[in-house]
Amino acid sequence: MGETPSAREETAFARFAACCEALAATTKRTEKRRLLAAFLRKLPPDEVEATAQQVPAQLRLFDVLQVGDEPLIDAPYARRWERLAEIGGTVAVVERLVPSSPAEGERFFQQAVAEGHEGVMAKQLSSTYSPGARGGTVAVRPEVVVEVLFNDVQRSPQYACGRALRFARIARLRPDKGPEECDTLQTLRRLFAAQFGRERDSEGGAQ
Repeated sequence: MGETPSAREETAFARFAACCEALAATTKRTEKRRLLAAFLRKLPPDEVEATAQQVPAQLRLFDVLQVGDEPLIDAPYARRWERLAEIGGTVAVVERLVPSSPAEGERFFQQAVAEGHEGVMAKQLSSTYSPGARGGTVAVRPEVVVEVLFNDVQRSPQYACGRALRFARIARLRPDKGPEECDTLQTLRRLFAAQFGRERDSEGGAQ
């Protein structure tokens, strides 16, 4: 039998800051996407409750930033996961694999997709946590097409394409559409030009 944690250790484990996600408790991809759509659309409380009844969700921890008085935000991911595994108890952690070969990683990815997930997240074991950024992290998943509503198109130096959708929001998922059917930057430029009655979007156009 393992040693019983001291009172000090139990107190430290009782206070921690972790990152988590809600997963639909089903293997049906349509139900998982239904839950995703609910989050993306920012449903009102009553609709969230109804969706929760129809598609129960499970909480899963996937990263930890602090345990007790020990800050981990600058610690490498391997260390953060080590601490996460130690504190994981009443709340489960996500399934994780450090593949020994590309083939093993591919099998893990295919298993995730077969279970109805969108894919997996690949992280460098040496990466630190960067709030609002994905340094050392890559999303590996099948393409998902969504329908986006927006008020208008505007210039934006923040993006490489130079354009942004004003008040953009997800309307619904479009499982009936493939990535090749999505609108392109050319469509966005035409919409921008049409807002000002122009035939084409010149760089010297209206703001």
